[in-house]
Amino acid sequence: MKILVFGLKSAGKTCLIQNVLGGKSWKELKSINPTEFIDSKEYIYRGLLRINIFDLGGQEQFIKEYYKEEWINNIFSNCSAFYFVVDSSNIVHLTKAKEEFYKAIKCLKDYSKNECKKITLVISKCDIGKKSPKEIKNFIFDHPNYEKSIESINVSIPKNTARKNFGNSLNELIPENVKSKQEILNKICFDFNKKYKAQYSLILNKKDGLEIASAIDKNLISKRLQEELEYTSLKALLYSEDEANIFKLLKDDKLISTNIMNFRLWQTSDNKNIIILHDFSEETGFFAVLKSENFHYDRLKSSMDVIKNKITKVLNG
Repeated sequence: MKILVFGLKSAGKTCLIQNVLGGKSWKELKSINPTEFIDSKEYIYRGLLRINIFDLGGQEQFIKEYYKEEWINNIFSNCSAFYFVVDSSNIVHLTKAKEEFYKAIKCLKDYSKNECKKITLVISKCDIGKKSPKEIKNFIFDHPNYEKSIESINVSIPKNTARKNFGNSLNELIPENVKSKQEILNKICFDFNKKYKAQYSLILNKKDGLEIASAIDKNLISKRLQEELEYTSLKALLYSEDEANIFKLLKDDKLISTNIMNFRLWQTSDNKNIIILHDFSEETGFFAVLKSENFHYDRLKSSMDVIKNKITKVLNG
């Protein structure tokens, strides 16, 4: 699936892609370099949807090239979705952004015809915007070629809304045959919860840190926590700097042979709950919260091996 991400320079396109699909934090993105011309990269969103992102650099000299005969077909053909990013903190360039937005839409209609199912205006940097998202949307959508099917989303990486809002939009692109895989994986989590009386279990895509599938006890887990676990990158648990330092010291002292641990346990201070994190592979992890009274290491380890095989079979099937 080909997805086109476009916008003027410094609109936040690459940061948005790296935050949501690369799992990078705002701290990691502060010194990111601007995209030179076109950056095409494949991602497997939530471990389920294989997408090819075309990130178009927004410098004026590059934009002129995109519409030339040698590039226009390659860029605008076979697109399934188009995201145009507008910097809400730079109102000086709003008119230019509006012009490029509709120019690109025309090219999509010419070269992708009915293939492009989703056209979305992404209003970025909403934490430092000079105009409100509503004002920007009204300005951009006030155009003779505006169509009601065009959507808009507001994002801010520092405020942690980018992963949720852009992620929700990408979720709509997941085809039914892939969603059926997700249902099977949800059932695996549900069966785990039932066996261990767990409050929450989650299959994690390590590359972007997002949930692939999950099962929850809605009576015990708040809606806010559910959303946080789905969209807050759990790579923080997998790649904690403090833990990495400890593992390095253990390795230096020859107490362990590797600083990569594939099974971790935490116990709450009241000794009532156990939190587990299991690295199944380079791509997939498993996260769960269960009562201490239902925990038995050998039994749980055996179950993890079975679950790992089931998940791997579904994802590779």
